[in-house]
Amino acid sequence: LKRIMRLKETIKLVKKALKHPEMYNEEELHYMRQAKREAKAKLKLKQLRKLQNDCKTDSDNTKT
Repeated sequence: LKRIMRLKETIKLVKKALKHPEMYNEEELHYMRQAKREAKAKLKLKQLRKLQNDCKTDSDNTKT
């Protein structure tokens, strides 16, 4: 899947927008909070996968 925005960029933009809640209605605020939560979860998952792959690669290199 192609992502239009990177996850960190999404989180940063939503945080910035949430500092001005008076500019948005409740539905928009709800959507932004949800988007931030999902982006954080996906970023954490991505980081864990990367860490797991790095560890797997390191152990493969030491066996040979």
